[in-house]
Amino acid sequence: MRKLSLLLTLSLIAPVAHASELVLTAQHYYVVRADKTPMAAIFTDERVVMNLKLDVFVVPGLPSSKAHYSELSRLTQSTWLVANRWVLLDARGQSVALPMPALLRNNVRFRGPNAPRAADRDRTVDYTTYEASFDFGRLPAGDYTFRVSLGGLTSSFPISVRTGQEPDVRDTYLELKAQRASTFAEYRDIQMQRYRNDPTHIEPIFMALHRALIEGSIDDARSLLSLATEKIDERRRAAQDEKKRKFFTARLAELNRAQRALPDYFGHRGEWIMTRDIAAGGYVIKDRKSGALLERFAEK
Repeated sequence: MRKLSLLLTLSLIAPVAHASELVLTAQHYYVVRADKTPMAAIFTDERVVMNLKLDVFVVPGLPSSKAHYSELSRLTQSTWLVANRWVLLDARGQSVALPMPALLRNNVRFRGPNAPRAADRDRTVDYTTYEASFDFGRLPAGDYTFRVSLGGLTSSFPISVRTGQEPDVRDTYLELKAQRASTFAEYRDIQMQRYRNDPTHIEPIFMALHRALIEGSIDDARSLLSLATEKIDERRRAAQDEKKRKFFTARLAELNRAQRALPDYFGHRGEWIMTRDIAAGGYVIKDRKSGALLERFAEK
């Protein structure tokens, strides 16, 4: 499964070496555009949440670390947020109206050899770390850059707000919707839409199959398992490398064995669970209560 990259840190940090740092990030989904460039995507039906972190410190013997320290060291948990200056820029670099954010959290942590708590003595010099999160609500589709300045430090973070219909983010958007689906039918339909959008990407079939084995009917499982088998056989026949052909041949045998086991499995689904063994590979049947392995369909 291609995982969503939720809360990745792709930040532009102030270029002052060994000095206090201001880091701005966004809660987003990592997407690679068609031209292979990365995108920090946020969808128009979600709220824009920005995270801000300020580390205030001095490194003895490094004069550059004293830059901005005099002003920053006077900040407190109640004053550091007011001291920030926010700007929102559009794709042309023009300033646009900045929505009034709601403060979600405001924390301060004292770290270093003199920290009161042993767990915070994880730095060789004394640090004061401020962290906050802000909810800016929803933004129209477009490319933006959030920028924040504080005491001579500046940090920026670019985001791409999308509707979810755009080709370069469509699969990520549907994958997110699938994760939030409340019923098997909704989940299956979304995963199959992902597959139809890109028939070379067959993982959505297996994702739908996995949930069918747990929540769907035997007909649902049979249909998805048959489609998965068909696609694996296509890959076996197209494989030029002998090792790949052997791999797909073994996978076909596994899926065929699982298909034959469906009636017995669904007759005992209250006590058993058929799932994919991530560690060892291959489908297995386990006892629901004890987790004991009852049957393995892949060759050892």
